[in-house]
Amino acid sequence: KEYGAEAFLHDLSTLGFSTFQHSADYYGLSLILGGGEVTLWELVDVYSRSAQKLLNYQEEKIEYNIHFNDNFKSKGKVFYNEGVIYSMFNAMTEVVRPDSEGGWQHFQSSVPLAWKTGTSYGHRDAWAVGITPHYTIGVWVGNSDGEGRPEIIGSSAAGSIMFSVLHTLPGTGGWFDIPHDEMIEAPVCIKSGHTKGKWCEDVDTLLIPAASMWASACPYHELVYVNEDEKRVHINCSDQYTRKSWFHLPPDMAYFYQRDHADYEDLPPIAHGCEGNSSGSSIALLYPSSHESIFIPQGLNGEEKAAVFKATHRRNNSKIFWHLNDRYLGDTYEIHHMKIQVPPGKHKIKLIDTEGNEVNRTFEVVGD
Repeated sequence: KEYGAEAFLHDLSTLGFSTFQHSADYYGLSLILGGGEVTLWELVDVYSRSAQKLLNYQEEKIEYNIHFNDNFKSKGKVFYNEGVIYSMFNAMTEVVRPDSEGGWQHFQSSVPLAWKTGTSYGHRDAWAVGITPHYTIGVWVGNSDGEGRPEIIGSSAAGSIMFSVLHTLPGTGGWFDIPHDEMIEAPVCIKSGHTKGKWCEDVDTLLIPAASMWASACPYHELVYVNEDEKRVHINCSDQYTRKSWFHLPPDMAYFYQRDHADYEDLPPIAHGCEGNSSGSSIALLYPSSHESIFIPQGLNGEEKAAVFKATHRRNNSKIFWHLNDRYLGDTYEIHHMKIQVPPGKHKIKLIDTEGNEVNRTFEVVGD
């Protein structure tokens, strides 16, 4: 919400990607996952110029020697600073390598490599790009007729070829120097990744881009008061309490976070007589997103199909009551998925739990 797809699309264009032909509303959040059209030439160019900036090359003096695509001209500008590039490349070295490269970091002859992959919808083609201080390598794989195959995957198909190329190139060792002028040591919350907030307890001191200090401190740790039964209280309903720092995510974020973090614990239940101590919304509608346009295809025989709407609640044993355009549809318990047949047009969905908490959202169903 603070950044958004529109700003991201503008930044991609500034970097030199010229193939995005639609608006930010068309791409939406899929842009974050690579849901757009790019060429391998431009992809390699952007990563290569990022590495050159980190190496303190003067961009206007870089000479390109391209034998296979005389029509390609670099058009973009790398506007982010060296600290951001260094941190990005370091993160990209941690991408899991193909099986043939397993345990690479344990070998003295290993080559550090920042790399990224992509796979098109339907496995029609895939790519991999790798960056070292000496080379930028790009690999594209696919069938000439565009036919998809399950094996056409960026990490395994294109990635394996890229690593084979890397191992044949001379002088690939070493890594980028730390751009100390653009970096700073700062306490970082281990759980959220934000800089340390007021109530964060598990903290590590890391080297981060200096610009990161302008970002907000961790907003997800808060101070809660619990009684001897580990129930939540507040100072107006009990004078017997212990203060605890608690990692507390909004319900929609918690839903996805718990998939990979089984140790995540939501806020303790509120003690009897302290019900005024609520914190945030209890319900979140996961799909559809706010003001989203969705398409519901017809069945093979032209019959109307249903969309699966998804919600989540802080309490596992909760019940949610569903309404579409003020018409009651039914309720869900524990697993909050509801199949709904919705005609084309604009609609409003409302969810209410047993305590009266509710969430409202508008969306649009588009036709053929």
